[in-house]
Formats: sequence, C-alpha cells, structure tokens
Amino acid sequence: MRVLVIGIGSMGLNHIKVLTQLKKEGLVTEVYAADIDKQRLEMAKNQGADLVFTDYREVLSHRPDLGIVAVPTSLHYVIASELINHMDLLIEKPVTERLGEALDLYRRSRSLGRRVFVGHIERFNPAYRALINEIGNEEPVYVGTIRVGKLRGGNPPQSYVNVLLDLGGIHDIDLVLNIINEGKVKILGTVLRG
Repeated sequence: MRVLVIGIGSMGLNHIKVLTQLKKEGLVTEVYAADIDKQRLEMAKNQGADLVFTDYREVLSHRPDLGIVAVPTSLHYVIASELINHMDLLIEKPVTERLGEALDLYRRSRSLGRRVFVGHIERFNPAYRALINEIGNEEPVYVGTIRVGKLRGGNPPQSYVNVLLDLGGIHDIDLVLNIINEGKVKILGTVLRG
C-alpha cells in the first residue's frame, strides 16, 4: 500500500511515524509526504518518508492508495474533494467546516466506490478504556467534559478555533456518544478566559 500524508504538522508527523513502522512490518510499501513548508518536509524525510513534495498534486503520478489529510480544517474539503477522485482518504477531524461539504464528500465517495475514514484515536486512550470498564453496564445520567490548558503563544482565542473544536469538542462528543449510545444529545460549549 502506498500512502500519502498531506500536512506535516504534529498529526502529520505522527502519521509518518506510524506508517514508517507499518512499512517495516510489510503493511505499507511507500510513504509520501506533502507540505508547503520545506523544513516540515525535511522532518518527514528524517522520520521515514520515502518521497516529499511541496505540491500534493505531484504525488498523484505515484498512484497512492490512501491519502491522509492532516492540513488545517479550512483546507480539508478543497483537498479531499480533489483527492477522492484518485484514492481512499483518512481525514483528520473535523472532516470539513460545513455539513454540506461533508455530505458532498460522502456522496462522491459512494459514487466513486471510494472509502473515507475518520480517526477516533481517543477511543483507545487508556484513561477512556478505564472509564468504560468502570462504568460497565451502568447508564450515565449526566456527562460533562472539561479540557483545561493554557493557550500558548499569546495568540487571541479565535486563532485556536480548530484546536478547540477538535480537542474541546469533536473528541469529547464522540466519546460521550460512544458511552451512552444515544441519538439525541444537547451540547453546550464555551471558552473561559482567565
């Protein structure tokens, strides 16, 4: 299997690391990395990427079987809607910024016979697994989640929207829905500044 990772930030580097291990085990044959930042590409190469590109379109001639979209969320739809014509995809959360975009990708993937995956890595977090064991067959009445951490870099809170949406929302919502198996859930969220 030939795999392309687009976006070599922290998640992209994690994917490169895992793919390199899978290559050693014979499950992956080639690992490609694409990013506009040449320093990031050098990091990917040092981590084990076979070929690196500043334009993900250049990789298409190598015919990857799977593309991993790990760029900022605002670019997910544009990139995924192009790549779905060529390969199956794993798209980091949130899949797209708008529901209509996600539904479009879903419809297009179905018509093309492609698969689109979304990672649910927190379901395998040891703390979450311990919680599931502790709950057992009990049915929770109320679940609340809080993500605590200082915003780094002195940037205004609105510059962290994707991180807050991902860590403070998407993962927690998925975990709660996985626990309660309930279709109707009321979600309230806010960012507190101290």
